[in-house]
Amino acid sequence: MEPESPIVEKLRGIHDRGILAVNEGRIKPFVVPEAAFTQFILVNAFSSPTKHLSKLLGTLEMLENPLCLQFTLADRDFLLHSTIKQCNLPAGVDADAMEVSSLLAAFASINDHEVVFDTVVLNDGNVLLAASEVPTVVSACRLELDKLIRARGLEPTPIDILHMTLARLITLPGKSLGFALDTYRDTVLELRAMVAEEPIRLKLGNYWHGQVHRLVTTPPVMAYP
Repeated sequence: MEPESPIVEKLRGIHDRGILAVNEGRIKPFVVPEAAFTQFILVNAFSSPTKHLSKLLGTLEMLENPLCLQFTLADRDFLLHSTIKQCNLPAGVDADAMEVSSLLAAFASINDHEVVFDTVVLNDGNVLLAASEVPTVVSACRLELDKLIRARGLEPTPIDILHMTLARLITLPGKSLGFALDTYRDTVLELRAMVAEEPIRLKLGNYWHGQVHRLVTTPPVMAYP
C-alpha cells in the first residue's frame, strides 16, 4: 500500500480533528477576523455551481431551520471560490486598489484547467470541498505569484491545498446543541461519502481579487465592483 501524499494526509488530519472537535462540542461560531481588513486575496471564482455542487449546498442549507443553526453559505452569502494566493498588506494599503496586471497574467496560466474536487472535509464549524491532488499548473502559478508578491516587498501566505469553503457555522442553537452538532457531523459525513463516489469536476479561469473581508462578507451578486 502506497503512503498517502502530503496533501491527502493534511486533509485527513484536518477532517479527523474536526470530527473530534464536533464530538466534544468544541465548536465556536465563525467570526471574520480583524486581519481580513488588511489582507489581499486572488481567487478562482465559480459563478455557477454544478447540479452536484448545488445539491451539497442545498443539503447544508436545509439543516439551518430544523436545527436552529445558521451558516454563511457559499453561493448565497459569499462568492463560491478557491483561493489561489493571499498576502498581508501594510497599514494604509487598500487591497481593492492594488495594481494586479502582472498577477492576473500569472493567473491566466490556469485558465481552462480542470480540478477534481473529491473530498468533503469537516473543519470544525467549516465545511470544505477539497482536491486530494493539486494540479501541477496551479502549484506553478502559485510559485510565480509568490515571486511577484515578494518583488513588491510583501510576503505571500503559504498555501498548499486547493479547496473551497462551502459553509461556515455562525450561529449555534441555545438548546439541543449536542443533537444539532451530531446531525451536522452525520450530514457532512454523508456528503463526504457522496463526493468520494462521485467527485466534482470544475474548470478554472474566472478570477476575483481584493480585500479578504469583502470577499467573505459580500453576497455573490454584489461581489464584483
